[in-house]
Amino acid sequence: MRNLIVLLCFIVISCGVFAQNSDVFISVAMPANSILDSNTKTILKNKLLAICTVEGVAATECGAIAMIPDVNILDEKRIEGGMRNIYTTELCITVSVRNVITNTVFNTLSISTKGEGYSKVESLRSAIKKINENMYGTFAQATKKKVADYYSSSVVALINKANTLSAQQQYSEAIALLTTYPESLAEYPQISTAIQKIYQQYLTQNCEEVMMMARAEYAKRNFERAADLAASVPPTCSCFNAAKSLLISIKKDADIVYQNEFNDRRERLKSKERITTATINTAREVAVAYYKRLPNYVFFW
Repeated sequence: MRNLIVLLCFIVISCGVFAQNSDVFISVAMPANSILDSNTKTILKNKLLAICTVEGVAATECGAIAMIPDVNILDEKRIEGGMRNIYTTELCITVSVRNVITNTVFNTLSISTKGEGYSKVESLRSAIKKINENMYGTFAQATKKKVADYYSSSVVALINKANTLSAQQQYSEAIALLTTYPESLAEYPQISTAIQKIYQQYLTQNCEEVMMMARAEYAKRNFERAADLAASVPPTCSCFNAAKSLLISIKKDADIVYQNEFNDRRERLKSKERITTATINTAREVAVAYYKRLPNYVFFW
């Protein structure tokens, strides 16, 4: 479970993208055995996300719905020159948009491109840079519709699968399965209820994980973040007293502006709406950590 805490530390700076006004969230997951180097992967990721820059689609660092590029070299040559050799590479990139948990494929795209450079790495990078993302607008629109249609018709199946995973104490996977469900769809309240229920089950067994995260943020003097995490621990959990003590310590250490804010925060958490929001947000962090642990894909920002 220690890896979960390490992974959660990245969320504050890189995964705050679950806005309520977007229909579909899409990430890019590179196959673990990709032939591209790190810099070229970043260029390809940015190209793929640019393809999906349409209304109702938002990019996220890590999520269940991912664009997965399979890069294949069709042809490569080395042309001997006077001073330096020139390498040329022809690529075929097959992009599948799929749910990385259920392996449901929503759409596929084939991209052909060529590049050149003074090394194989440079020629690969050149080929990726030459991708014209403006050519694939219809792909993005079609993908958005297919994803939305899938979620609208699969709400009961998704909840049932999540409940099955939860019964097997696979809470992280269950939460990850549900948290990318578009909030704009009419069925989302059912998903929200299921997320809260499963997260409470997760927290009953793993509340100390949340407290470790809260203490780490407190040690870094990130008082607001530490308070959010500690305040999300309900009275039914075994570490509730520890969470309450940490909130008291935060209030003592913070300046007067923060003290007033933390007092207000604890009061707001008593309302049903605030509790729901805090629970959903923290559950999403569990989901993000789950995605980052998947062995076959690499999520990065």
